[in-house]
Amino acid sequence: MRFGSRAALIVALLSAMAIMPPSQAGILSGIAKIGARTARTTALHGVGALDNLAAVLKALPHRPGRMPLAAAATAEGHWRLTNAAGEVITAANGPEMARAIRTLSAGAGTAEARLSLHLSEDSVFRFRHMLDDLPATAELNVVIGKESFALTRTGTGLTAKLHAQVRPGIMVEIGRAEAGGRRLFDEAVWQLARTFNRADVRILSLEPGGPGRLPAVTTRDPLTKANAIDRVDPERLPQLLANLRGQTAIVTGRVEGGMLFHRSGTLAERSTPLDGLTRAAEAADVNLIVLQTNTGLQPGARNWLWQRARVPGLEQALQRPDFAAFLAGLVGPEQRMLVSVSGADTARASLRVTPFEEGARTGPLRPLTNTLDDVVSHVTASVVVHGASASLRSADRQRELDRRIVPGIPSDLQFFAIGNAILGLFAWGLSRRAWRRLWPPETREEYASALGYGAARIVREAAFALLFLPLTGVFMVLGTFAIWAWRLIAAFVWFIGRLGRLVFGLAGARP
Repeated sequence: MRFGSRAALIVALLSAMAIMPPSQAGILSGIAKIGARTARTTALHGVGALDNLAAVLKALPHRPGRMPLAAAATAEGHWRLTNAAGEVITAANGPEMARAIRTLSAGAGTAEARLSLHLSEDSVFRFRHMLDDLPATAELNVVIGKESFALTRTGTGLTAKLHAQVRPGIMVEIGRAEAGGRRLFDEAVWQLARTFNRADVRILSLEPGGPGRLPAVTTRDPLTKANAIDRVDPERLPQLLANLRGQTAIVTGRVEGGMLFHRSGTLAERSTPLDGLTRAAEAADVNLIVLQTNTGLQPGARNWLWQRARVPGLEQALQRPDFAAFLAGLVGPEQRMLVSVSGADTARASLRVTPFEEGARTGPLRPLTNTLDDVVSHVTASVVVHGASASLRSADRQRELDRRIVPGIPSDLQFFAIGNAILGLFAWGLSRRAWRRLWPPETREEYASALGYGAARIVREAAFALLFLPLTGVFMVLGTFAIWAWRLIAAFVWFIGRLGRLVFGLAGARP
Protein backbone atom coordinates (compact mmCIF):
# COMPACT_ATOMS: atom_id res chain seq x y z
CA MET A 1 0.00 0.00 0.00
CA ARG A 2 1.55 3.27 -1.16
CA PHE A 3 1.22 6.80 0.14
CA GLY A 4 -2.14 7.44 -1.56
CA SER A 5 -3.81 4.41 0.01
CA ARG A 6 -2.26 5.19 3.38
CA ALA A 7 -3.54 8.76 3.24
CA ALA A 8 -7.01 7.48 2.32
CA LEU A 9 -6.99 5.20 5.38
CA ILE A 10 -6.01 8.07 7.67
CA VAL A 11 -8.71 10.32 6.22
CA ALA A 12 -11.34 7.58 6.65
CA LEU A 13 -10.47 6.96 10.29
CA LEU A 14 -10.35 10.65 11.13
CA SER A 15 -13.70 11.13 9.38
CA ALA A 16 -15.19 8.41 11.59
CA MET A 17 -13.98 10.30 14.64
CA ALA A 18 -15.51 13.48 13.26
CA ILE A 19 -18.96 11.91 12.95
CA MET A 20 -19.63 12.56 16.62
CA PRO A 21 -19.16 15.90 18.43
CA PRO A 22 -15.78 16.20 20.19
CA SER A 23 -17.48 16.35 23.58
CA GLN A 24 -18.86 12.84 23.02
CA ALA A 25 -15.86 11.01 21.63
CA GLY A 26 -14.62 8.08 23.69
CA ILE A 27 -11.79 8.81 26.10
CA LEU A 28 -11.89 12.51 25.27
CA SER A 29 -15.55 12.45 26.25
CA GLY A 30 -14.63 11.07 29.67
CA ILE A 31 -11.95 13.72 30.15
CA ALA A 32 -14.38 16.44 29.10
CA LYS A 33 -17.01 15.15 31.56
CA ILE A 34 -14.51 15.13 34.42
CA GLY A 35 -13.45 18.67 33.53
CA ALA A 36 -17.06 19.83 33.35
CA ARG A 37 -17.88 18.29 36.74
CA THR A 38 -14.79 19.91 38.26
CA ALA A 39 -15.68 23.29 36.80
CA ARG A 40 -19.26 22.99 38.01
CA THR A 41 -18.15 22.02 41.51
CA THR A 42 -15.80 24.99 41.61
CA ALA A 43 -18.60 27.27 40.46
CA LEU A 44 -20.99 25.89 43.10
CA HIS A 45 -18.63 26.38 46.03
CA GLY A 46 -16.60 29.41 44.96
CA VAL A 47 -16.96 32.93 43.65
CA GLY A 48 -18.23 31.51 40.36
CA ALA A 49 -21.58 30.67 41.99
CA LEU A 50 -22.30 34.32 42.74
CA ASP A 51 -21.07 35.39 39.30
CA ASN A 52 -23.48 32.91 37.73
CA LEU A 53 -26.34 34.12 39.93
CA ALA A 54 -25.65 37.75 38.97
CA ALA A 55 -25.59 36.79 35.27
CA VAL A 56 -28.94 34.98 35.61
CA LEU A 57 -30.44 38.02 37.34
CA LYS A 58 -29.37 40.23 34.44
CA ALA A 59 -31.00 37.90 31.93
CA LEU A 60 -34.33 37.68 33.78
CA PRO A 61 -37.26 39.49 32.15
CA HIS A 62 -38.67 42.42 34.06
CA ARG A 63 -41.59 41.46 36.28
CA PRO A 64 -43.65 44.33 37.71
CA GLY A 65 -44.02 44.12 41.47
CA ARG A 66 -40.95 41.88 41.90
CA MET A 67 -37.57 42.82 43.36
CA PRO A 68 -35.03 40.18 42.24
CA LEU A 69 -31.93 39.34 44.29
CA ALA A 70 -29.75 36.24 44.45
CA ALA A 71 -28.49 34.38 47.51
CA ALA A 72 -26.02 31.55 48.14
CA ALA A 73 -25.70 29.66 51.43
CA THR A 74 -22.20 28.79 52.61
CA ALA A 75 -20.79 25.91 54.66
CA GLU A 76 -19.97 28.42 57.41
CA GLY A 77 -23.67 29.11 57.96
CA HIS A 78 -23.72 32.53 56.28
CA TRP A 79 -25.60 33.87 53.30
CA ARG A 80 -23.96 35.76 50.45
CA LEU A 81 -26.37 38.00 48.59
CA THR A 82 -25.89 39.74 45.26
CA ASN A 83 -27.82 41.85 42.79
CA ALA A 84 -27.71 42.09 39.01
CA ALA A 85 -24.86 44.61 39.23
CA GLY A 86 -22.67 42.01 40.97
CA GLU A 87 -22.52 43.76 44.37
CA VAL A 88 -22.05 41.19 47.16
CA ILE A 89 -22.89 41.39 50.86
CA THR A 90 -22.47 38.61 53.44
CA ALA A 91 -25.12 38.22 56.15
CA ALA A 92 -24.73 36.08 59.26
CA ASN A 93 -28.13 36.63 60.89
CA GLY A 94 -31.60 38.07 60.38
CA PRO A 95 -30.82 41.76 61.00
CA GLU A 96 -27.75 41.62 58.75
CA MET A 97 -29.80 39.99 56.01
CA ALA A 98 -32.49 42.66 56.25
CA ARG A 99 -29.84 45.40 55.90
CA ALA A 100 -28.19 43.54 53.00
CA ILE A 101 -31.51 43.27 51.17
CA ARG A 102 -32.23 46.97 51.65
CA THR A 103 -28.76 47.91 50.43
CA LEU A 104 -28.69 45.67 47.38
CA SER A 105 -32.23 46.52 46.31
CA ALA A 106 -31.85 50.30 46.71
CA GLY A 107 -33.33 51.90 43.63
CA ALA A 108 -34.33 48.52 42.18
CA GLY A 109 -38.00 48.71 43.09
CA THR A 110 -40.67 50.22 45.28
CA ALA A 111 -41.31 49.44 48.91
CA GLU A 112 -44.38 47.42 47.88
CA ALA A 113 -42.39 45.17 45.52
CA ARG A 114 -42.20 41.55 46.61
CA LEU A 115 -38.72 40.16 47.17
CA SER A 116 -37.84 37.44 44.64
CA LEU A 117 -34.80 35.45 45.78
CA HIS A 118 -32.91 33.28 43.31
CA LEU A 119 -30.96 30.65 45.24
CA SER A 120 -27.82 28.74 44.29
CA GLU A 121 -27.91 24.97 43.81
CA ASP A 122 -26.09 24.25 47.08
CA SER A 123 -28.62 26.35 48.97
CA VAL A 124 -31.42 23.90 48.18
CA PHE A 125 -29.57 20.60 47.71
CA ARG A 126 -27.10 20.83 50.62
CA PHE A 127 -28.16 23.64 52.99
CA ARG A 128 -31.96 23.52 52.86
CA HIS A 129 -32.11 23.90 56.66
CA MET A 130 -30.76 27.44 56.18
CA LEU A 131 -33.81 28.45 54.14
CA ASP A 132 -35.51 29.24 57.46
CA ASP A 133 -33.23 32.31 57.69
CA LEU A 134 -34.77 33.87 54.58
CA PRO A 135 -37.67 36.34 54.77
CA ALA A 136 -40.94 34.43 55.06
CA THR A 137 -42.64 36.61 52.44
CA ALA A 138 -39.90 36.17 49.81
CA GLU A 139 -40.65 34.38 46.57
CA LEU A 140 -38.10 31.57 46.20
CA ASN A 141 -36.46 30.32 43.01
CA VAL A 142 -33.52 28.01 42.39
CA VAL A 143 -30.88 28.67 39.73
CA ILE A 144 -29.59 25.51 38.05
CA GLY A 145 -27.16 26.14 35.25
CA LYS A 146 -28.46 29.19 33.45
CA GLU A 147 -32.13 28.65 34.31
CA SER A 148 -34.18 29.80 37.28
CA PHE A 149 -37.08 27.64 38.49
CA ALA A 150 -39.84 28.72 40.88
CA LEU A 151 -39.69 26.90 44.22
CA THR A 152 -42.52 25.58 46.37
CA ARG A 153 -41.59 24.88 49.98
CA THR A 154 -43.55 22.87 52.53
CA GLY A 155 -42.32 22.51 56.11
CA THR A 156 -39.18 23.79 57.78
CA GLY A 157 -35.63 22.68 58.53
CA LEU A 158 -34.18 19.48 57.16
CA THR A 159 -37.63 17.92 56.74
CA ALA A 160 -38.83 20.67 54.39
CA LYS A 161 -40.19 19.49 51.05
CA LEU A 162 -38.94 21.44 48.05
CA HIS A 163 -40.39 21.29 44.55
CA ALA A 164 -39.23 23.18 41.48
CA GLN A 165 -41.58 24.11 38.66
CA VAL A 166 -39.56 23.05 35.62
CA ARG A 167 -42.45 23.58 33.20
CA PRO A 168 -45.82 25.29 33.63
CA GLY A 169 -47.84 22.95 35.85
CA ILE A 170 -45.03 20.38 36.19
CA MET A 171 -43.26 20.11 39.54
CA VAL A 172 -40.12 18.09 40.32
CA GLU A 173 -39.05 17.28 43.87
CA ILE A 174 -35.63 18.52 45.00
CA GLY A 175 -34.06 15.86 47.19
CA ARG A 176 -31.13 16.25 49.51
CA ALA A 177 -27.64 16.05 48.03
CA GLU A 178 -26.57 13.12 50.20
CA ALA A 179 -29.55 11.12 48.87
CA GLY A 180 -28.64 11.77 45.23
CA GLY A 181 -31.11 14.63 44.91
CA ARG A 182 -29.16 16.52 42.25
CA ARG A 183 -28.71 13.44 40.05
CA LEU A 184 -32.41 12.55 40.27
CA PHE A 185 -33.45 16.13 39.56
CA ASP A 186 -31.22 16.26 36.47
CA GLU A 187 -32.66 12.94 35.30
CA ALA A 188 -36.24 14.17 35.73
CA VAL A 189 -35.54 17.39 33.80
CA TRP A 190 -33.83 15.42 31.02
CA GLN A 191 -36.69 12.92 30.77
CA LEU A 192 -39.26 15.72 30.57
CA ALA A 193 -37.28 17.31 27.73
CA ARG A 194 -36.98 13.98 25.89
CA THR A 195 -38.08 14.27 22.26
CA PHE A 196 -41.44 12.64 21.74
CA ASN A 197 -41.51 11.08 18.28
CA ARG A 198 -45.07 10.20 17.36
CA ALA A 199 -43.90 7.70 14.74
CA ASP A 200 -42.25 5.58 17.46
CA VAL A 201 -45.28 5.48 19.78
CA ARG A 202 -47.46 2.37 20.02
CA ILE A 203 -50.86 2.57 21.74
CA LEU A 204 -51.74 -0.87 23.07
CA SER A 205 -55.19 -2.14 24.00
CA LEU A 206 -55.11 -5.20 26.27
CA GLU A 207 -57.73 -7.64 25.06
CA PRO A 208 -57.78 -11.18 26.51
CA GLY A 209 -57.81 -13.65 23.65
CA GLY A 210 -56.84 -10.91 21.24
CA PRO A 211 -54.14 -11.01 18.56
CA GLY A 212 -50.96 -12.80 19.52
CA ARG A 213 -48.69 -10.63 17.40
CA LEU A 214 -47.58 -7.01 17.15
CA PRO A 215 -46.46 -5.33 13.93
CA ALA A 216 -42.91 -4.00 14.10
CA VAL A 217 -43.87 -0.47 12.96
CA THR A 218 -46.57 2.02 13.84
CA THR A 219 -49.64 2.04 11.64
CA ARG A 220 -52.06 4.92 11.05
CA ASP A 221 -55.83 4.97 10.95
CA PRO A 222 -56.70 5.43 7.25
CA LEU A 223 -59.51 7.88 8.04
CA THR A 224 -58.21 10.01 10.92
CA LYS A 225 -54.46 9.55 10.21
CA ALA A 226 -54.04 9.07 13.96
CA ASN A 227 -51.82 6.37 15.47
CA ALA A 228 -53.73 3.12 15.24
CA ILE A 229 -54.49 1.22 18.44
CA ASP A 230 -52.82 -2.20 18.51
CA ARG A 231 -54.98 -4.87 20.13
CA VAL A 232 -52.88 -7.49 21.90
CA ASP A 233 -53.36 -10.43 24.22
CA PRO A 234 -52.02 -9.37 27.65
CA GLU A 235 -50.81 -12.92 28.32
CA ARG A 236 -48.38 -12.68 25.39
CA LEU A 237 -47.51 -8.99 25.69
CA PRO A 238 -44.23 -9.51 27.65
CA GLN A 239 -42.88 -11.69 24.82
CA LEU A 240 -44.25 -9.44 22.06
CA LEU A 241 -42.53 -6.32 23.42
CA ALA A 242 -39.34 -7.58 21.77
CA ASN A 243 -40.92 -6.55 18.43
CA LEU A 244 -41.02 -2.92 19.60
CA ARG A 245 -37.30 -2.49 20.37
CA GLY A 246 -36.38 1.19 20.55
CA GLN A 247 -40.02 2.32 20.49
CA THR A 248 -42.44 3.65 23.12
CA ALA A 249 -45.39 1.52 24.24
CA ILE A 250 -48.41 3.12 25.97
CA VAL A 251 -50.83 1.01 27.99
CA THR A 252 -53.72 2.14 30.20
CA GLY A 253 -55.36 0.66 33.25
CA ARG A 254 -55.96 0.84 36.96
CA VAL A 255 -52.84 0.22 39.03
CA GLU A 256 -53.28 -1.32 42.45
CA GLY A 257 -51.04 -3.55 44.53
CA GLY A 258 -48.49 -3.94 41.75
CA MET A 259 -51.14 -5.18 39.31
CA LEU A 260 -52.46 -3.53 36.16
CA PHE A 261 -56.24 -4.01 36.00
CA HIS A 262 -57.80 -3.75 32.56
CA ARG A 263 -61.17 -4.38 30.98
CA SER A 264 -61.93 -4.74 27.28
CA GLY A 265 -65.45 -3.55 26.50
CA THR A 266 -68.09 -5.49 28.40
CA LEU A 267 -65.73 -8.31 29.39
CA ALA A 268 -64.84 -8.89 33.04
CA GLU A 269 -61.91 -7.01 34.48
CA ARG A 270 -58.58 -8.85 34.42
CA SER A 271 -55.15 -8.12 35.88
CA THR A 272 -51.55 -8.35 34.68
CA PRO A 273 -48.44 -8.13 36.91
CA LEU A 274 -46.95 -4.70 36.30
CA ASP A 275 -43.41 -5.69 37.27
CA GLY A 276 -43.47 -8.42 34.61
CA LEU A 277 -44.29 -5.84 31.93
CA THR A 278 -41.59 -3.55 33.27
CA ARG A 279 -38.92 -6.26 33.16
CA ALA A 280 -39.97 -7.25 29.65
CA ALA A 281 -39.79 -3.63 28.50
CA GLU A 282 -36.32 -3.29 30.00
CA ALA A 283 -35.12 -6.50 28.32
CA ALA A 284 -36.52 -5.32 24.96
CA ASP A 285 -35.17 -1.77 25.37
CA VAL A 286 -38.71 -0.38 25.10
CA ASN A 287 -39.93 2.81 26.79
CA LEU A 288 -43.06 1.71 28.66
CA ILE A 289 -45.62 4.34 29.71
CA VAL A 290 -48.59 3.29 31.87
CA LEU A 291 -51.45 5.81 31.88
CA GLN A 292 -53.22 5.31 35.17
CA THR A 293 -56.99 5.55 35.21
CA ASN A 294 -59.62 4.84 37.83
CA THR A 295 -61.15 2.21 35.55
CA GLY A 296 -59.51 -0.44 33.46
CA LEU A 297 -61.42 0.39 30.27
CA GLN A 298 -59.13 -0.09 27.29
CA PRO A 299 -58.91 2.37 24.39
CA GLY A 300 -60.54 1.15 21.19
CA ALA A 301 -62.91 -1.25 22.98
CA ARG A 302 -66.68 -0.70 22.85
CA ASN A 303 -68.77 -0.18 25.99
CA TRP A 304 -72.31 -1.36 26.66
CA LEU A 305 -73.65 1.60 24.62
CA TRP A 306 -71.52 0.38 21.71
CA GLN A 307 -69.33 3.48 21.92
CA ARG A 308 -65.64 3.07 21.20
CA ALA A 309 -63.49 3.96 24.24
CA ARG A 310 -60.86 6.65 23.83
CA VAL A 311 -58.34 8.62 25.91
CA PRO A 312 -59.34 12.29 25.59
CA GLY A 313 -56.46 14.42 24.36
CA LEU A 314 -54.13 11.48 23.67
CA GLU A 315 -53.84 12.02 19.92
CA GLN A 316 -53.24 15.76 20.42
CA ALA A 317 -50.70 15.02 23.15
CA LEU A 318 -48.80 12.72 20.79
CA GLN A 319 -48.18 15.70 18.52
CA ARG A 320 -46.37 17.62 21.29
CA PRO A 321 -42.57 18.01 20.90
CA ASP A 322 -41.41 16.50 24.20
CA PHE A 323 -42.50 14.30 27.09
CA ALA A 324 -43.43 17.21 29.37
CA ALA A 325 -45.74 18.68 26.73
CA PHE A 326 -47.21 15.21 26.18
CA LEU A 327 -48.13 14.94 29.87
CA ALA A 328 -49.53 18.47 29.94
CA GLY A 329 -51.64 17.70 26.88
CA LEU A 330 -53.13 14.64 28.60
CA VAL A 331 -54.16 16.15 31.93
CA GLY A 332 -54.95 19.69 30.77
CA PRO A 333 -53.43 23.08 31.69
CA GLU A 334 -55.40 23.43 34.94
CA GLN A 335 -53.90 20.33 36.59
CA ARG A 336 -50.51 20.50 38.30
CA MET A 337 -48.41 17.34 38.28
CA LEU A 338 -45.58 16.05 40.45
CA VAL A 339 -42.85 14.13 38.63
CA SER A 340 -40.52 11.90 40.64
CA VAL A 341 -37.69 9.70 39.36
CA SER A 342 -35.87 6.70 40.80
CA GLY A 343 -33.16 4.33 39.58
CA ALA A 344 -31.44 6.93 37.38
CA ASP A 345 -28.00 5.42 38.08
CA THR A 346 -28.76 2.37 35.91
CA ALA A 347 -29.68 1.89 32.26
CA ARG A 348 -33.34 2.53 33.14
CA ALA A 349 -35.14 5.29 34.99
CA SER A 350 -38.51 4.85 36.70
CA LEU A 351 -40.73 7.91 36.43
CA ARG A 352 -43.95 8.55 38.34
CA VAL A 353 -46.50 11.29 37.68
CA THR A 354 -49.14 12.14 40.30
CA PRO A 355 -51.43 15.11 40.97
CA PHE A 356 -49.69 17.89 42.91
CA GLU A 357 -51.29 19.96 45.61
CA GLU A 358 -49.18 22.50 47.47
CA GLY A 359 -48.95 21.76 51.16
CA ALA A 360 -50.75 18.43 50.83
CA ARG A 361 -49.70 14.89 50.23
CA THR A 362 -50.10 13.65 46.70
CA GLY A 363 -51.59 10.30 45.95
CA PRO A 364 -54.54 8.52 44.39
CA LEU A 365 -57.75 10.46 43.92
CA ARG A 366 -60.50 10.16 46.48
CA PRO A 367 -63.19 7.45 46.21
CA LEU A 368 -65.84 9.98 45.16
CA THR A 369 -63.74 10.99 42.19
CA ASN A 370 -63.19 7.33 41.38
CA THR A 371 -66.94 6.80 41.26
CA LEU A 372 -67.48 9.83 39.07
CA ASP A 373 -64.72 8.71 36.71
CA ASP A 374 -66.28 5.26 36.53
CA VAL A 375 -69.65 6.74 35.58
CA VAL A 376 -68.06 9.06 33.01
CA SER A 377 -66.07 6.20 31.49
CA HIS A 378 -69.13 3.99 31.11
CA VAL A 379 -71.45 6.64 29.71
CA THR A 380 -69.07 8.57 27.43
CA ALA A 381 -66.46 5.83 26.82
CA SER A 382 -63.79 8.33 27.85
CA VAL A 383 -60.78 6.94 29.71
CA VAL A 384 -59.88 9.64 32.25
CA VAL A 385 -56.13 9.79 33.05
CA HIS A 386 -55.15 10.92 36.56
CA GLY A 387 -51.51 9.86 36.67
CA ALA A 388 -48.79 7.91 34.94
CA SER A 389 -45.77 5.75 35.54
CA ALA A 390 -43.02 4.94 33.10
CA SER A 391 -39.96 2.75 32.70
CA LEU A 392 -37.64 4.64 30.36
CA ARG A 393 -34.10 4.52 29.11
CA SER A 394 -32.03 6.66 31.46
CA ALA A 395 -30.24 9.79 30.27
CA ASP A 396 -26.83 8.08 30.44
CA ARG A 397 -28.11 5.08 28.49
CA GLN A 398 -29.71 7.26 25.80
CA ARG A 399 -26.58 9.38 25.41
CA GLU A 400 -24.53 6.20 25.01
CA LEU A 401 -26.89 5.00 22.28
CA ASP A 402 -26.70 8.39 20.53
CA ARG A 403 -22.89 8.23 20.51
CA ARG A 404 -22.83 4.95 18.61
CA ILE A 405 -21.64 5.07 15.02
CA VAL A 406 -22.53 1.43 14.35
CA PRO A 407 -25.81 0.33 16.04
CA GLY A 408 -25.54 -2.61 18.40
CA ILE A 409 -21.90 -2.04 19.41
CA PRO A 410 -21.13 -0.06 22.63
CA SER A 411 -19.81 3.41 21.85
CA ASP A 412 -16.79 3.05 24.15
CA LEU A 413 -15.74 -0.07 22.23
CA GLN A 414 -16.21 1.72 18.90
CA PHE A 415 -14.12 4.73 19.89
CA PHE A 416 -11.50 2.48 21.44
CA ALA A 417 -11.23 0.64 18.12
CA ILE A 418 -10.94 3.92 16.18
CA GLY A 419 -8.29 5.25 18.56
CA ASN A 420 -6.43 1.94 18.38
CA ALA A 421 -6.50 2.07 14.57
CA ILE A 422 -5.08 5.61 14.58
CA LEU A 423 -2.29 4.45 16.88
CA GLY A 424 -1.62 1.65 14.43
CA LEU A 425 -1.17 4.22 11.65
CA PHE A 426 1.58 5.93 13.65
CA ALA A 427 3.32 2.54 13.77
CA TRP A 428 2.73 2.01 10.06
CA GLY A 429 5.95 0.19 9.24
CA LEU A 430 5.63 -2.46 11.94
CA SER A 431 1.86 -2.80 11.33
CA ARG A 432 2.38 -3.52 7.64
CA ARG A 433 5.22 -5.98 8.25
CA ALA A 434 3.17 -7.87 10.85
CA TRP A 435 0.15 -7.91 8.55
CA ARG A 436 2.18 -9.28 5.63
CA ARG A 437 3.37 -12.12 7.84
CA LEU A 438 -0.18 -12.85 9.00
CA TRP A 439 -1.76 -12.52 5.54
CA PRO A 440 0.84 -12.61 2.74
CA PRO A 441 0.09 -10.35 -0.26
CA GLU A 442 -1.66 -11.86 -3.26
CA THR A 443 0.16 -12.44 -6.52
CA ARG A 444 -1.41 -11.82 -9.89
CA GLU A 445 -0.61 -15.32 -11.12
CA GLU A 446 -2.90 -16.87 -8.49
CA TYR A 447 -6.04 -15.39 -10.07
CA ALA A 448 -7.62 -16.03 -13.44
CA SER A 449 -8.80 -12.46 -13.91
CA ALA A 450 -7.85 -8.96 -12.91
CA LEU A 451 -11.28 -8.57 -11.28
CA GLY A 452 -10.67 -11.48 -8.91
CA TYR A 453 -7.20 -10.19 -8.07
CA GLY A 454 -8.55 -6.71 -7.33
CA ALA A 455 -11.38 -8.08 -5.18
CA ALA A 456 -8.91 -10.15 -3.16
CA ARG A 457 -6.73 -7.10 -2.53
CA ILE A 458 -9.74 -5.05 -1.43
CA VAL A 459 -10.81 -7.75 1.02
CA ARG A 460 -7.28 -8.01 2.41
CA GLU A 461 -6.89 -4.25 2.89
CA ALA A 462 -10.39 -3.96 4.38
CA ALA A 463 -9.51 -6.65 6.93
CA PHE A 464 -6.32 -4.75 7.73
CA ALA A 465 -8.16 -1.45 8.30
CA LEU A 466 -11.28 -2.78 10.04
CA LEU A 467 -9.90 -5.69 12.05
CA PHE A 468 -6.13 -5.78 12.38
CA LEU A 469 -5.47 -2.10 13.16
CA PRO A 470 -8.37 -1.71 15.65
CA LEU A 471 -7.21 -4.84 17.51
CA THR A 472 -3.43 -4.40 17.47
CA GLY A 473 -2.75 -0.67 17.10
CA VAL A 474 -1.58 -0.08 20.65
CA PHE A 475 0.68 -3.16 20.51
CA MET A 476 2.20 -1.96 17.23
CA VAL A 477 3.00 1.41 18.84
CA LEU A 478 4.58 -0.28 21.86
CA GLY A 479 6.53 -2.56 19.54
CA THR A 480 7.72 0.44 17.51
CA PHE A 481 8.88 2.19 20.69
CA ALA A 482 10.67 -0.98 21.75
CA ILE A 483 12.46 -1.18 18.35
CA TRP A 484 13.45 2.48 18.58
CA ALA A 485 14.69 2.00 22.14
CA TRP A 486 16.71 -1.07 21.10
CA ARG A 487 18.22 0.83 18.18
CA LEU A 488 19.15 3.75 20.43
CA ILE A 489 20.78 1.40 22.94
CA ALA A 490 22.64 -0.40 20.15
CA ALA A 491 23.79 2.92 18.69
CA PHE A 492 24.96 4.07 22.12
CA VAL A 493 26.88 0.81 22.69
CA TRP A 494 28.43 1.08 19.23
CA PHE A 495 29.43 4.70 19.91
CA ILE A 496 31.00 3.80 23.29
CA GLY A 497 32.86 0.92 21.67
CA ARG A 498 34.19 3.12 18.88
CA LEU A 499 35.17 5.80 21.38
CA GLY A 500 36.94 3.22 23.55
CA ARG A 501 38.86 1.79 20.63
CA LEU A 502 39.85 5.29 19.56
CA VAL A 503 41.06 6.22 23.05
CA PHE A 504 42.99 2.97 23.53
CA GLY A 505 44.41 3.27 20.02
CA LEU A 506 45.73 6.74 20.74
CA ALA A 507 47.13 5.61 24.06
CA GLY A 508 48.91 2.63 22.44
CA ALA A 509 50.42 4.88 19.75
CA ARG A 510 52.29 7.04 22.26
CA PRO A 511 56.11 6.42 22.63
